[in-house]
Amino acid sequence: MENASRHISGPLATRPERYDHGNQPFQLSGELLVQVMRYLDPFDILTLRKTCRFISGVSKAKIVWLTALEEVINGQSNFKLHLPVEKMSVLDLEHAATAPRRFRSLIQHRDVDEVPLPYSHRQLFFRRAPPLTGTYNVDGLFLIPGGRFMISMSGETLNLWDVGYNMNIPPSAYPLATADNCGRLYALCRTPDGKGVFLASKKTSGSIDSQATVLQIYWVRLAGDMDNSPPEFTLKARLDLGFPVDQAFTIRLCPSMALIRLRSHIAIWDWAQNTGCKWSSPILDDSNRPVRIHGISSELPVLITPCLPTVAACVRTNSSYM
Repeated sequence: MENASRHISGPLATRPERYDHGNQPFQLSGELLVQVMRYLDPFDILTLRKTCRFISGVSKAKIVWLTALEEVINGQSNFKLHLPVEKMSVLDLEHAATAPRRFRSLIQHRDVDEVPLPYSHRQLFFRRAPPLTGTYNVDGLFLIPGGRFMISMSGETLNLWDVGYNMNIPPSAYPLATADNCGRLYALCRTPDGKGVFLASKKTSGSIDSQATVLQIYWVRLAGDMDNSPPEFTLKARLDLGFPVDQAFTIRLCPSMALIRLRSHIAIWDWAQNTGCKWSSPILDDSNRPVRIHGISSELPVLITPCLPTVAACVRTNSSYM
């Protein structure tokens, strides 16, 4: 663990505080208290802060809230928050670490007919990056878990935006990255390291008279606190689904795998290796019958559906699935 005294200012880092417990005096050091606070909930740290000036000072050390925020992130989501923690103040870190619980409390304690009101507003103008002018006509938005980044859909163009990590940080004036002619966003999942996302988009190919559906997988690199690499969309895989564009389908995405359902057909596509398999069952014609997917974070999702025929063989994806 990082040296606690680095983030404890003044004499608190070196001068132990003396207390009398009956007839037996004992001493508390800042480093010891920092270690204790590692195991506390953020709101317990705020409660402990009220006990005395010495503990209050230690509780405002940056290392305390760096650790608290890391524990909250690990407990709330598999997505990294991509926060510039080295640039954030202690107050910023406290706000981020306590935000999930404050939000849950706001939702749980509201009246049935009450609509929670935001504390403040910010406006995002979907400007085109120079040398282009004007704004995008946005027809869909997706907030990436973690809350800092958002993807907008404008026709078949996807844009990545930085909406900031607190209300005092303005949203990005222009998109961080743009992917033209990539289709509509259908599904999204995190990368194994949590520092980016994979997304599945649907677009059309072919002539006007014989259009077909194409599924594309993109890797989206997000801006990290210690990574200076620019965000970008990178095409990783492409699959011709072989059915008309007006036919609806559902897709579930996980790292290296995609599960596709169209009427009575199910296909699993290993887009990382460009292999896959498909099968069908009459019971899947019922659109109201759910297909339960387990192990979404594993390499291959397990399907639990009654009377589902076993997969006879796997096929290469150089031919269409459906």
